[in-house]
Amino acid sequence: MNNAKRGKISPFQFFAILTVSRIVVSLTYIQSVTVGIMSFDIALGLIFAAFFTMILSIPAYYCVVKNKNPLDNRWVALLYLLYFSYFCGVNVSRFAYFAISRLDTKISMPILCVAIVVLGVYCACLKIEGIARFGSLCAVTLFIAIVGAALLNFNKIEVENFYPLIRNSRFAILNNTLLFTSNSVEPAIIIALGSKVNGNILKPICAAVFTSFSAIVVLVLLAVGIMGHGALLQSFPFFTVFQLAELGSMARLDMLHTCFWALALLVKTAVLIYCGSCCLKGAKRNNACIVSGIIAAAVAVFVTAVVGMAMVEITKIVSRVCFAVFAVLIPLATLMIKRRKKREAQII
Repeated sequence: MNNAKRGKISPFQFFAILTVSRIVVSLTYIQSVTVGIMSFDIALGLIFAAFFTMILSIPAYYCVVKNKNPLDNRWVALLYLLYFSYFCGVNVSRFAYFAISRLDTKISMPILCVAIVVLGVYCACLKIEGIARFGSLCAVTLFIAIVGAALLNFNKIEVENFYPLIRNSRFAILNNTLLFTSNSVEPAIIIALGSKVNGNILKPICAAVFTSFSAIVVLVLLAVGIMGHGALLQSFPFFTVFQLAELGSMARLDMLHTCFWALALLVKTAVLIYCGSCCLKGAKRNNACIVSGIIAAAVAVFVTAVVGMAMVEITKIVSRVCFAVFAVLIPLATLMIKRRKKREAQII
């Protein structure tokens, strides 16, 4: 029996959106983002971050399940619009930096950022069903790409590169755990899109966290196992892993990495723009997507043209504050306030 409904997506499609959204953050991995050196304990920090992400997504989950959504408040919704647009712009600017620094392209970063956002707005205007189908396709291709890179590079792994297992201090591991956790905008996506899932959302949330962080751990272990201390010299170590992959006479499969990364980025850009449009109450969907896209493009252009690489350090602070506020504090406050109002109404 077909349970599909207009304006709804399946649990698998929701899983695909969350998974692609989280993985693409790490595909834009820049060595200077983490604290300490590239080693096995980076993977350890990711495992801890997966646990914390799961726990800290509980308030967002209950906001959807109990139908107590922070976005029901017009002013809070506007804050979420800025949050989604900000992270969209930051992700686009990271890809633009990669494209300019690693690919043979003559286009300027601001123009590239605007072009990506325009494509994202177009995809967002196709509504959630179109985004979900595109996201499902992208999730499958990303999985194939990561598994392929692992298999093709397996014989290049040197076990001694993993030793000593712990190279960074406890403070560095804790700092990386907090950083990897706060880079997850997915709890806010759950708040915006959870009600559009035609089915239970708990399983896709748990599966997405496990799958996305597992994929990132695999990439980290590949980078450390293949390059060892040489990973310190790479701004984009995951890109280098794909460069080293060979299949028969075909070498340098990094273009596959770039293509899949671009597709994943487009999915996340469309998702964040669409989520931002959900925050503009009373506006037509397409118009709301354009507004959200304009803010995201402004952020991306400002980061690339004005802030530059200083944004790496700024993002470390801003992402933690934003995650604490939008993923944890506001959902918790919404649950508590609406529960109190319900009790007061029962007493009256």
